[in-house]
Amino acid sequence: VASNGKLVSIKQGIDLSANQYERDHSSIFQLEYDDDFHAYHIRTYDDKYWKIEGFNVQAIADKR
Repeated sequence: VASNGKLVSIKQGIDLSANQYERDHSSIFQLEYDDDFHAYHIRTYDDKYWKIEGFNVQAIADKR
């Protein structure tokens, strides 16, 4: 839940945005730990990973 009280989702496409009040498959994410990089990756319901593109976070990466 974002600071505006809404859920983050990719319902509008690949851009992540906090603009939903109801949960559906587009607002389900899995946090995965990577031992090699000592970092976390966030995977979407359709097996895409969050990636920083410019000043935006998008769900477009095929690999973590």
